[in-house]
Amino acid sequence: ADDLREALKSGRIDVAILDSVFGLERFQHRELLKTEMVLIAPLQSRERTVAELVEGHAICTPSSRTGLGHATMALSHERTANRRHRNQDITAADSLPVIVDLVANHGYISFLGRVSAMPIADKVRIVELEESIPMSYHVAFNHRKAAADACTVIIEAAARITSETVAQTKRQADAGARETAA
Repeated sequence: ADDLREALKSGRIDVAILDSVFGLERFQHRELLKTEMVLIAPLQSRERTVAELVEGHAICTPSSRTGLGHATMALSHERTANRRHRNQDITAADSLPVIVDLVANHGYISFLGRVSAMPIADKVRIVELEESIPMSYHVAFNHRKAAADACTVIIEAAARITSETVAQTKRQADAGARETAA
């Protein structure tokens, strides 16, 4: 996120999708979408609560330079009074594929926005938090008309994609309910 902010400030890019608009007062921004934070865990994990998962697994967080990374670190620290070496088993990553690999294949857990977790639900277990933690993604852009137009296109595309994902997830859940009833 810091790299994107710096690229936007320097003029190397015109538009950036961010989980926080902190430090971008000179730029215009629009909310891209709202979601809530969820925990992702290995599919084979058996712990039932977020606290048990946090106690029993190393954590891979989005970089602490991001809004999501800050929220994740705060959440994991407030839930981990029993962890003796909590700072020794937290890894930060700037790449969603790296986070997914660490969770799916190496036993880590992580926290993501639901909208980021839904497309990888076949690789990881999505666990609801006990309390809803809302978050949003934003499109920040410079003052050029082309950047504003690109922002509009991105927001419209995200709206289509997320509504299709929600519809597909709902159809899958309905199909699963029918199979269970049969």
